[in-house]
Amino acid sequence: MRKQMRASNGANSNPNDLLNIAQTADYLGINQFTVRAMIADGRLPAYKLGDRIIRLRKKDIDAALERI
Repeated sequence: MRKQMRASNGANSNPNDLLNIAQTADYLGINQFTVRAMIADGRLPAYKLGDRIIRLRKKDIDAALERI
């Protein structure tokens, strides 16, 4: 299952792909709690589908990254 998630997050993926919190954390190499905190403070835009499902667009995640 992990290999499938990593493959779907690769360079061949569509920038409009929706990722869940676990996939986003894996993509960014951070903890899921950090992703949730970034959503809560507005650094990462997220979309709620129903009562419990949260998704993030890959292009929004990439746009939120700051170059240093």
